[in-house]
Amino acid sequence: MKSIKTTRHVSIDSISLNKLKETLNQNIEIQKSKVKVFNIHDKVSALSISGDDKYLAVGTYEGSILVYNLKTSLLKKNFDKVHSKVVQTIHFLADNMTIISGSTDSQIKIFKIINNQGDCELITSFSVGANLQIYQIKATRDNKYLLVATDRATVKVFDIASQSLHHTFDLIGCNIVYSLAISGDSRYFCTGTDDQSIRVFDFEKRRMIKEIKRAHDKAVLCLAMSPDNTYVISGSDDKSIRIHDIRNYSMVTTFNNAHDDPVTSVKVSENGKFVVSSSKD
Repeated sequence: MKSIKTTRHVSIDSISLNKLKETLNQNIEIQKSKVKVFNIHDKVSALSISGDDKYLAVGTYEGSILVYNLKTSLLKKNFDKVHSKVVQTIHFLADNMTIISGSTDSQIKIFKIINNQGDCELITSFSVGANLQIYQIKATRDNKYLLVATDRATVKVFDIASQSLHHTFDLIGCNIVYSLAISGDSRYFCTGTDDQSIRVFDFEKRRMIKEIKRAHDKAVLCLAMSPDNTYVISGSDDKSIRIHDIRNYSMVTTFNNAHDDPVTSVKVSENGKFVVSSSKD
């Protein structure tokens, strides 16, 4: 992940990409003195920061999970090759103490930070299904359910406490579910898929509300929801970033060629004013 770019939320205003690059470069210069470096010998495949900004969880291509103290930059625990394949996704729950990872080895693993010193242990692990590849995981706001995006056109929902399967959402017309985004109230969630579409589901009623067809020209690799649950931001294999209004399922704006390579991640700031994207470029 070599490139990171940022843009204002287009519901407020639109800014040219050149201006965005200029603004970001200025911000980077200002923040250089505050940068912390973590020496990780494996290739990093996934990252997550706890909500209280105390810990960093890292997943690697070798299947390892590393937990760092953000303040001291010290490695607190290395779960060496705890997965047999690449760690595709890693996620802190809202309690800031529970870490959940998902891998192409079909395994979900749950870790717990057990004290203020940051000591961490593996609590449990379970399979989401034979030979299923996991692309992303997201937890509901109440930490009760875990949504798992797979390569079999399904989103599986597990009860986190019991690790039992709660429900399976079957998506018609696609093969791979690459990305997930959940509304702040956990009432609905969105999927990004290999058929260029974004689908919106009602979580409680267990049904699809709307399919935004051809949301991109290629696969939808990443999604993020605005804090007010009004917009979903998508990044794609077509190198663009697009912002969609969930209220009427319309596209608000698009940043074509936002990156030189596929957009692999998008995040929205807590105030809803900024979108940050990353790519292999």
